[in-house]
Amino acid sequence: MRLIIFTTRTKHHTYFIQKIYEEFDIDQIIYERRVLNVSYKIGPFFDREQDDYEELFFDKTAGGCSRQIPEILEQRSVDVYSVNQKGMREFLFAHEPGLIWVYGTGKILPHIIKVPKWGMVNLHGGISQKYRGLDSTLWAMYYGDFESLGLTVHFVSPELDTGDILQQEYLKILKSDEIYHYRYRTTLLATRVSLELLRRFKNDYTQLKASPQLPGNYYSAMPLNKKMIAYNNFEKYKGQL
Repeated sequence: MRLIIFTTRTKHHTYFIQKIYEEFDIDQIIYERRVLNVSYKIGPFFDREQDDYEELFFDKTAGGCSRQIPEILEQRSVDVYSVNQKGMREFLFAHEPGLIWVYGTGKILPHIIKVPKWGMVNLHGGISQKYRGLDSTLWAMYYGDFESLGLTVHFVSPELDTGDILQQEYLKILKSDEIYHYRYRTTLLATRVSLELLRRFKNDYTQLKASPQLPGNYYSAMPLNKKMIAYNNFEKYKGQL
């Protein structure tokens, strides 16, 4: 099974890659540089606090890893503006991937989705039947929907976050949580679930059973003023625990 990962160069993705590599060979890592540009203000919103908290990814006493991926993986890494750009389809076909695992890139076009033999799998940090797109955790908090925090692992389809679901798990708010803890917690969940699915696939690819979903509404990046409402809702909910 040849595995390719689409992702970005961030702390949490560095952690994810290394944990996957502890058990599975990674043929190529494609790092996307494309960023979202919006006409409204979306931050700063606990950016420094989140960055400091995510140092846990590199704390060996907390199960963390190295700050740098192994040299052999750097040699297999390619930085691109977009995973859809010219030449990517041919590059991917040359590596004959069985699976492509997607964690944190932008929308992927059909000519790329069709490349891997067994499919392309996305890690969506939310419950996709209710919140597709960006900032799904914050949108759930904004609407006071604290039962809809979690992770959806699904096959990639042309429309964002609508593919058949392989696995879905929920996160519960803890009394000790801060709002900037959730990317860390979601990353741990995404790593565990990905390893479980890859183990099953390695043993027998037919075990990767997926269920059709009724997709939820699509949400773009949350404006800063709405993030503050989500934060206030979160603090109020946590205070009632």
